[in-house]
Amino acid sequence: MFKLMRLYIYNFFWAKKELTKLEELVLGTLSFFEPMTFSQVILDFNSEKLLSFPEFDKDQLQNTINSLEKKKLLKKVVIDKEEGWIRIQPKRSRIGLLMKFSWWPIFLQVRILKRALQAWLK
Repeated sequence: MFKLMRLYIYNFFWAKKELTKLEELVLGTLSFFEPMTFSQVILDFNSEKLLSFPEFDKDQLQNTINSLEKKKLLKKVVIDKEEGWIRIQPKRSRIGLLMKFSWWPIFLQVRILKRALQAWLK
């Protein structure tokens, strides 16, 4: 029970979202500071990394961008009547930040969460 609860706590607060290699390539191309249009994204791709995707096409790129928008890693903006995207840093919940940067020892965190979980299950 204790190991299962620790695993649940880890997955809830610290687990990262799984990304495909193509999504990582697109995120590496986009900027946090400057929005980019579809054509700018294509021009900024690293050609060496792009060779690992031989069947890469425009529709696949559009689907990847849409999936990154759904995961809230990209934000759609309008640039000169064209749609563009800017990379955003996902927000963490306050309790997630508290748990990550707290000064409490781990056993106190688990003890408090164990009590809360037991109260919630009743």
